[in-house]
Amino acid sequence: MRVKSGSIPSLRRRAERGIAFAIAVAAVTLVAPVALGAQGTARTDGPIAPFSTFYVTTGTLLMDASRLNAHFERTDLPATQRPGFYTIANHGYSVGFGGYGAVMNRVVVGGEYHMANMGNETSPSGKTNELVTSYWMGTVGYAALTLWKLNFIPFAGVGLGSSTLTLKSRDAGPKVPDAFSPTFDEVIASPGS
Repeated sequence: MRVKSGSIPSLRRRAERGIAFAIAVAAVTLVAPVALGAQGTARTDGPIAPFSTFYVTTGTLLMDASRLNAHFERTDLPATQRPGFYTIANHGYSVGFGGYGAVMNRVVVGGEYHMANMGNETSPSGKTNELVTSYWMGTVGYAALTLWKLNFIPFAGVGLGSSTLTLKSRDAGPKVPDAFSPTFDEVIASPGS
């Protein structure tokens, strides 16, 4: 059996290739319509044709969960006293939807909602954690440049987001008095109480 040897491109090299590709796509997208005279000249004044758009998105969310994971790992405690939860992944899958449309002259309004699940992790001791994030945002923009197949619409948005961490234990943990206000580390040590 012959084994082929080679090197796997480093993360930095792959990132450089991705950035170069994105720049090339942006250059072609911005230059080609103007160079080809895509049905006339660019419009930067006057009203635009009424339109509306609805879209659905999927993707990946990257989140730095290292400060949160320090509470789950607790390497400062002996192995028998650790909380028993696995750490949360730094990536998750995102889904969302949104829409926008022209409302007056070149003013465009819209909104979007996205939800991402960082996954749930269940340890052999029966403890499960799950992190879910979501946000919604309303936007207002101005169609600064409109071409035949390309529109440049800078926008500003305002919205709200949340992250929800759910901790579960198969044995539900010990019961504590209602007057007791536990710290985050105490909740992790005794979920369900």
